[in-house]
Amino acid sequence: MISAVILAVGCDRQQSPRSLDPAPLQLILEGVLASNIDEVVCLTDDLTPARRDIRLSDRRLSWYLSPAGPQGRSASVIAGLWASNPCSDGVMFVSCEPPVVGAGLINLFIEKFETSTAWIVAATSAGRPRGPLLFRRDLFSELLELTGDDTGASLLERHTLNTALVPWLEQPEPASLNERAIPARLKQRV
Repeated sequence: MISAVILAVGCDRQQSPRSLDPAPLQLILEGVLASNIDEVVCLTDDLTPARRDIRLSDRRLSWYLSPAGPQGRSASVIAGLWASNPCSDGVMFVSCEPPVVGAGLINLFIEKFETSTAWIVAATSAGRPRGPLLFRRDLFSELLELTGDDTGASLLERHTLNTALVPWLEQPEPASLNERAIPARLKQRV
């Protein structure tokens, strides 16, 4: 089982460049839910905009309030890890930042995770590793020790030899809501 944790603190306040386009969090959730991921945990600092603006319903999606306080982004990573299914073999952390992660990239992560013994699977763009990051259960104890704004990058540096890289294929900007093809299972409205 592989879980995805969407680090959406502050994401619900981001606006789309065009008023008819969905919010970035909507696009990220659509991409993750269209993939073969088993569970999606979405951490936000305010559930009201999520309930009002996000029009997705999927049994794999659950919402949690991110802990408030001065601990930094690591607190959200730790909260997401605790909120994920205890049977998960791996947890992928997805930031709510452009470019939007698509189902194809997530499925490549899952394939690499299942066919290798790597502790971390990371995307690579222009020769440099970047998020999202998928961590194997072996590293959960180290993730629980993160501090400040570290969302796992320090583990990527520490475990370079146990990291598998997946090329991030540049994807075009998402079309407006009316032009995008939305999978049928995601069209169900809450």
